[in-house]
Amino acid sequence: MPPEEKNPPPKSTSKSDLDKDIIKKIFSQNKRKNLRSDFLIDASQHRKEHSFLKPSNSEKRNFSEPETNFPPAPSLKGKRLKKRLKNKFPIGIDIGSHSIKIVQLAQVDHQLKVLKMIKEELPIEIMEDPENYHEEFLKFLCSTLKKNNIKGEVYVAIGNDKVDIQTISLQQMPFKEIPGAIRSEVMLKSKKNIDDLSFDYVLLNENEMKKNNSIEALVSTAVKKDILEYIDTLESCGLKVLSIEPNIFSLLASLMYNEKIKSTDVALILDFGGRVSNLSIVRNEKIQYTRSININGYAIISAVKKYYDVSVAEAEHFIKDLSRSLNVFLKNMDGNPQGKSANMVNQELVDKTFMMRNAVLIPFDKLISDIEHTFKYYSYRLTKSEITGYDKIILSGGLANFSLLTSFIEEKLNVPVEIDTPLSILEVDKRAVINPEYLGESALRFSVAIGLALRAIE
Repeated sequence: MPPEEKNPPPKSTSKSDLDKDIIKKIFSQNKRKNLRSDFLIDASQHRKEHSFLKPSNSEKRNFSEPETNFPPAPSLKGKRLKKRLKNKFPIGIDIGSHSIKIVQLAQVDHQLKVLKMIKEELPIEIMEDPENYHEEFLKFLCSTLKKNNIKGEVYVAIGNDKVDIQTISLQQMPFKEIPGAIRSEVMLKSKKNIDDLSFDYVLLNENEMKKNNSIEALVSTAVKKDILEYIDTLESCGLKVLSIEPNIFSLLASLMYNEKIKSTDVALILDFGGRVSNLSIVRNEKIQYTRSININGYAIISAVKKYYDVSVAEAEHFIKDLSRSLNVFLKNMDGNPQGKSANMVNQELVDKTFMMRNAVLIPFDKLISDIEHTFKYYSYRLTKSEITGYDKIILSGGLANFSLLTSFIEEKLNVPVEIDTPLSILEVDKRAVINPEYLGESALRFSVAIGLALRAIE
């Protein structure tokens, strides 16, 4: 691994200097091998300065350096831990379009264990009232935090719809010129004033730059106003925000900790959100390319609703019911492949599966097309055909457990498909009081919050 840079960026004190410095590096990578692109802020001073301030540790870092290793092992023995609240670590909060997920970890006998897992659905009357959304959401959030005794330091994820992540190619140049070149690229590509934006980057091909005579950087950009709103909202409820980051990086941290992605893998992460889905390509334990795709949970549920002429709730029930029936059938077949009951279940499922496949065929076909076009673009344009295939696809998000989706992708793309299992290594503390449903098929809804909570490890 290349040595760390010895020349950290100069400290800045005035607001004008802060703004210039923030333009380069409001996203700060934590010391992990996978990209941890953050909006790191000093929440106690942001109102006074109305700007993002660097945390003390970021002043010691050159922001074009590669990340160092993120420990994949579940044991914390011998690892240095960040400042924590007694034996509990800062909390990860994933604020989604339909729900709030909260996870807190703790050190128990040198092991990292889950202490809290909480999910609160956003009331539909709040979602359907855009005029009063902010005020009502604030009340709901504060009430949720108070009810569940959530306070103190938190890590927060920002949604895919609030951040733009793109891969930028540059000609070979000295390291010191890279920040300015990336700033110029952001100015060219963005429709907003550069002073209203916050961005940072990570170099993707640092070990290959001289050989390829080019520089590839993953650049994350967001509107400062959106970040300030996140901070104000959470601080209004008595929390101290340590960092805000795009949720795809939190998801990657969770996947790597649970050993879903290995250092040699070229993997695709398909994260199904309710309104926004994201497709990311991971290589060398870093996100190389990521983009939003049109096929999301709502699109699939809407297709089922239209086909069966039912309500949204009934469509969701149909999908869950079929997935559970298929899982039960497969388990029965594993234990009794020639059994009469298995054959009866199989016959029952034929009609259900056939009808459901017809219902979701159009969005599923569009999804396959999106996956193929995305990887072709990455392969041809960004790697010059050096990478021509991938090892696996990992499904995460609310519809990842939809059995028909898994089999459809495997059939069409001829590649293994795995389901995210965020609790495959992490254990739940025996003192924790957690809804049993969250420990089963609903656990994957907590992947982002778990990735945020994993910031307790350095």
